[in-house]
Amino acid sequence: MVDRMGSGATRVLTGERDGLREEVSNRIAILRALLIYGILVVHIPYAGHPDAGSGEASFFSWFRTLLGDVAFRSGVPCLSAISGYLLFSRGIRTSYANFARKKFTTLVIPLLVWNALVYVLVLGAQGFGVANGYFPDLRAAPPRETMNLLLSISGEPINLPLYFLRDLFACMIMAPAIGFAVRIAPIPTLLLLLAVSMNFIGQPFFLRADIVLSFAIGATLALHKVDVTALDRSWRAWGAIFVVLSCLLALALTLVDSASPTWIFYGKKLLALIGALAFWTLSSVLSRTAPGARLGEASQHSFWVFCSHYPAMMILWMIWNKYCGPDYYLVFYFGCMALAFPALAILHVILRSRLGKVIAIVDGGRSR
Repeated sequence: MVDRMGSGATRVLTGERDGLREEVSNRIAILRALLIYGILVVHIPYAGHPDAGSGEASFFSWFRTLLGDVAFRSGVPCLSAISGYLLFSRGIRTSYANFARKKFTTLVIPLLVWNALVYVLVLGAQGFGVANGYFPDLRAAPPRETMNLLLSISGEPINLPLYFLRDLFACMIMAPAIGFAVRIAPIPTLLLLLAVSMNFIGQPFFLRADIVLSFAIGATLALHKVDVTALDRSWRAWGAIFVVLSCLLALALTLVDSASPTWIFYGKKLLALIGALAFWTLSSVLSRTAPGARLGEASQHSFWVFCSHYPAMMILWMIWNKYCGPDYYLVFYFGCMALAFPALAILHVILRSRLGKVIAIVDGGRSR
């Protein structure tokens, strides 16, 4: 009787754990789509309006600053934390060499392929006098800059958002050391990485040190089996804190001189971490809604959108400036907000159906 009860209790607990894992997986899928949409918004080209810091910026300048320079800057830290959490929840179930080879395929190959494609397109366009001023002058670029534009060794790549893939690969390569450190000394390790991300301590490995901090936070939550749903009930509080602080920081960025004071720099860094937490708790609500379900479905296109949105919008921006100019910029901005993600997702479906093997390489194997 006792054995049967114990067996039944085990099945119940196992079912609860499986249900929790499924819920967390659904929330991660929702956030991937939502946050990559936010990264897309961050990179919508902008020019021809009063600059932030002029003291004369319009409501639209504040709104654009709120979304592009503040609120959606939480996307990269949150995605980094998710990557760290997933890796250490599942564990490295193969040899380190096989693990590194897999991550090279899923992260570095897309980085190299997309940068090469954009580089060739821009080089050809600049040969006809097009794209000048929108991208670096590739013909005049010194070898070091060219290497960075193509490989992102120590600088930003030509497909700008893909610095994230470069730094995430660095996190993966250093994952055993990061895991060891946060397992035995989580608080000192995270405080050290916080100091690094705030530029108090220099480091040669990452283009953005806040990525490794967020990755380590995710690793800490997984290794110490922290209940990642514990703060779900307080999603309203975290959301309100994040919205209020974001509005205030956006106002400061709009009104303060463009050479932002140090406190704004630190404020943006800390608010990005708060925002990652706010987005995570928000996902507990979205996961029970129809829009959340649609975001979860759209996550299958999120990596493609992440890699393709920057060159796509820059091409549209060049065309827009040639034929429309800055007077109708609001149409361009809100058009990109509304249409860029679904348009790129549709393109992904079409190309995947016709060029499946090629797209699988470009997607790092995600489209197989």
